[in-house]
Amino acid sequence: MAALLNSIMPEEYDGQHLIVSEKIYSNSELHLEEFMRIALFLLSNNQVFGYDEHDTILEDGVSEQDALLLILFRISGCLNISNIRTLVSLHGATAEAIAEKLFASAIRSCDFQAIGLMLEAGMSPDSPIPIMNVKGESSVPLVYAAGIGDNDLSVKMICLLLLHNVDLNQNQAGQSALERAIYSKNEELVGILISNGVQLPPRALENAFYSQCSMSIFEMLLDAGADMEQRPHRIQASTALGYIVNAGKTELAQLLLSRGANPDSLHPVGIAGSSPYPKTSKSPFLSVLKCSLLELPNKYQTAALGVAACKGDIPMMKILLTAHATINRTDNPNNYLHPLVLAITSKEREATRILLEAGADIQAAEKYKLANGRSLLEQVLQEKDLPLCRILLANGAEAGAQFMQDYYSSQLWEYVKQNDTETVALLLQFGARANDLHGDLPNSVLGLAIINGNWTMISLLQSAGATGVGNAIPFIPSIETARFLEQRNLLPQLLWANGPMILADAIIAENEPLTSLLLRYGADHPGRVFENEPEMPGIRVNTPLEAALGCGDLSLARIIISRGGRVTEAEMNAVMWRAAMSQDHSVLLGFINMFGPFPLSSPTAIAMAVCLNDESAIHHLLEAGVDPRGVPKLYFDQYHPEIFEHKLAIYLYTSEKMGWWNCNKSHLIHSVLELVVLGGNRGIFQTLLGATTWTREEKGRALSISLHFCKRKFVQDLLDIGADIHQDVEFIDSSINPPSNPVKVALSEGDVPLLRNFLTVDRIVDHADSRGYMQYAIKHGNLEQFRILLTANGTVNGLLKDSKEEPLLQTAVRFRKTEIVSLLLETGVDINATYNSPDRHRFGPGGTALYIAGEAENVEVMTILLKAGVMIHDVPTPRYQKTTLWHAVKRGDLEVVKMVLAAGADVNGPLLEDGGVSPLQQAAKQGNMELVDLLLRAGANVNQEPAARGGATALQFAAIQGYIGIVRKLLDAGANAQAPSAGPFGRTALEGAAENGRLDILQLFLNERVVIEDNDRIEYLRAIKLAQQNGHYVVAKFLKSFSGWAEVDAVCYEEELLDWEEERMLNETEEELLSRSGHGG
Repeated sequence: MAALLNSIMPEEYDGQHLIVSEKIYSNSELHLEEFMRIALFLLSNNQVFGYDEHDTILEDGVSEQDALLLILFRISGCLNISNIRTLVSLHGATAEAIAEKLFASAIRSCDFQAIGLMLEAGMSPDSPIPIMNVKGESSVPLVYAAGIGDNDLSVKMICLLLLHNVDLNQNQAGQSALERAIYSKNEELVGILISNGVQLPPRALENAFYSQCSMSIFEMLLDAGADMEQRPHRIQASTALGYIVNAGKTELAQLLLSRGANPDSLHPVGIAGSSPYPKTSKSPFLSVLKCSLLELPNKYQTAALGVAACKGDIPMMKILLTAHATINRTDNPNNYLHPLVLAITSKEREATRILLEAGADIQAAEKYKLANGRSLLEQVLQEKDLPLCRILLANGAEAGAQFMQDYYSSQLWEYVKQNDTETVALLLQFGARANDLHGDLPNSVLGLAIINGNWTMISLLQSAGATGVGNAIPFIPSIETARFLEQRNLLPQLLWANGPMILADAIIAENEPLTSLLLRYGADHPGRVFENEPEMPGIRVNTPLEAALGCGDLSLARIIISRGGRVTEAEMNAVMWRAAMSQDHSVLLGFINMFGPFPLSSPTAIAMAVCLNDESAIHHLLEAGVDPRGVPKLYFDQYHPEIFEHKLAIYLYTSEKMGWWNCNKSHLIHSVLELVVLGGNRGIFQTLLGATTWTREEKGRALSISLHFCKRKFVQDLLDIGADIHQDVEFIDSSINPPSNPVKVALSEGDVPLLRNFLTVDRIVDHADSRGYMQYAIKHGNLEQFRILLTANGTVNGLLKDSKEEPLLQTAVRFRKTEIVSLLLETGVDINATYNSPDRHRFGPGGTALYIAGEAENVEVMTILLKAGVMIHDVPTPRYQKTTLWHAVKRGDLEVVKMVLAAGADVNGPLLEDGGVSPLQQAAKQGNMELVDLLLRAGANVNQEPAARGGATALQFAAIQGYIGIVRKLLDAGANAQAPSAGPFGRTALEGAAENGRLDILQLFLNERVVIEDNDRIEYLRAIKLAQQNGHYVVAKFLKSFSGWAEVDAVCYEEELLDWEEERMLNETEEELLSRSGHGG
């Protein structure tokens, strides 16, 4: 405590802070006067007190610091009219700073007693106050009060301020109290301010609209004279009516129109999403418009009726039409968009109809068409918006012959689908094309008529020239329709293209007559391949034989095979699926007896039997020559996504959807062995193991899955037959993050017997990932397992040779495994080994074990390493500039810092680059007086230059943080108080103290004769500006009073740029110089 007090405030006599701290820790009586002395010093220097990062805001939203300050003034008896009047009347920077802070706390806390006392004592109601937010903004009490979230408190505080003649028209950062009241939707406060004569802000109606204020507030603003035709934005210029119409606020629109708002005023049309702009991006008609608007949002305009039409807001359109909004304007600028154009472009059919009924002139609208010179109807036809086409045609719109033919052809599809023969005949007379192909299935109007079974429509289309060429037709609905097609000479052509697909559907539908007819025409032979063939919706089989077997029709299967049909894996899947669905092996046995054996791989069929726990089916398939190896396919749907929940496995392979195996691809499991270990049936397991030769990898994956899902009974079997214990697997559930192979399972679970078992079949240390296993063991912290692996490896330092992995000691330090660190040191690990990781995202900045311990602020491990004789070996880089000493200083442990220095650390570290901080600078920044003393005695450079960006000298850091004791010590050690700032965002010591309200440090600097004249005058002006911008008005006033303030100072003050503005100016200047240099060259 004494060290902390020494760093932040001076003593009045030697040992004062030690005595105070001893009283605090011994619970001795600490006089209130002594406590208030400390508190008032902290307050006057803008030091935070009573701060707890975990509890800074009370339940009622009041800052902890503000509440504590007001409590201190109350319990000390200072918060009475006599004492407050004395405080306010005192002339001096310290008293003024205290009064400033007390008034700000009272305002922010809504402490009306304290506010009233201070106003009564003479505190100006217009005194600016800082706002407690991350931006460090300031406000005046009136504007702040208007923005309080509690409307009742806002009204109460403003009424109190009005009693003391507050200036109603003040604004802060361009915002007035009335604007805040509007944003808060505080009707009572808006009324009070207006009744007291407040000036209306320029965007009063716009602000009320965006704040979603009540009708009452709008009426008050209109009664006070708000300008309805004002356009507050230069580029995005719209009146209040434009904003309101765009938002669809019908009541507000009626209010403004009733007060005389002009319904024909023009508003910008844009696509960027700014409120007054109707979005015209639904359709590519206006491609020219869209490109232009991206460059210049205000290029096109429309009236309020166009805004409403573009959005399809029918109630708003009716309101505007009732208010006599002009539809067909005659005095339009060249960039005007007719409401009809916007309604059609936005595909708002009802809006289009209403405009046409109200007298919208299509020819007048087309005067403003924007793309390709087409008429509105032609543009709609190109979009194939048939309902909108009908509306325009009914109102006399015209288009070219090609566009009309496209329209009729599009209509043809719709009416064939509806079986409307009469309309189809009419469309064909008008020139509709009968052979257009679509992306659906069927892909033609003829195919659509066929699957509908509409013979009249088929004849009509065929008479109009429709053919079966290029037709993709999934099925023929009946034998009667097939015979009709046969009579019309269409059937052969259709079957040539679609035979197998149509036949498979007939088989699945169990339509024997149709199946026989189709076979007579050879529909079982492969048809033509379509270019861009439409996909069949849902799951389907690929061949008629697959369909026959899926239906269990062995007689039909015999016929198809006799005609050349081939049994493939899909057919094996179909017959196994039928056996599973019917729970009857007769179809499977009959198929095998009739057509077996089958020397082919069919892992999916085997997998179905495995998931059904059907040993007999597996034996039948294996005896028929089916090879179980390969990757089985899986069936998923939205209700059962998890393959590895065995209770769902039967469902996965017995879906009612025939042919699912043709539409699902999965590499989540690689063999049926993995499903067997999940199922746990030892008989099936032994059968499949003996049925074929499994690879080491396949057996290893089964072992991994067995271990992960706790199916341990197969572990020894798999190990005995040579399963790869290093085989990685990935799991379907992305939320699972399991160990990826058997060795890692053993390590993660701390299973010592399992690890020893693995070592009997595989020398883990000989594997390429042996170092990775060691690190994995370290991560999971099982000391016994790590010792086992370490013993198997022989020599720990031998692991370092030719390895790209992080050294084991560094890994142990990184994961805070202290026991393993000690074990490694006992085994003679190279304590000074360094590591520069090529993958910094994985391992961090790397370096020595000591560096990593310091980075993690792990004092225990740092102490262990230092006592073990570690050497300092820092290799800072531009990205990672921090040294071991810096990390020790940041941790703040004096003894560790001493040991690091004793180990040879460079007290001044490397040259600092972007963002770097030296140990002394860090100690000063933290306010640690003992470390500052230690580092100075160790030879730290008190004036070491800061990093170019984000840096500061030790003195600058101390001044910024308000550590006056450290400032004094650094000055005594020769610190340069005039050292320049580090870049545009840096601060000199004077600037940093002023920006943060450190009044006594500023007094110290000025007493030390810090130069504020001539070339250093700019630093002085910047300090004043920084204090002012951060709400430290008394500090700014104090600085101004210290030196004569001339007119030239005021000019320079206004012109001085800070931070982002300064950086932008410097960049522009640099670019200009480079440009001149290039031009001169």
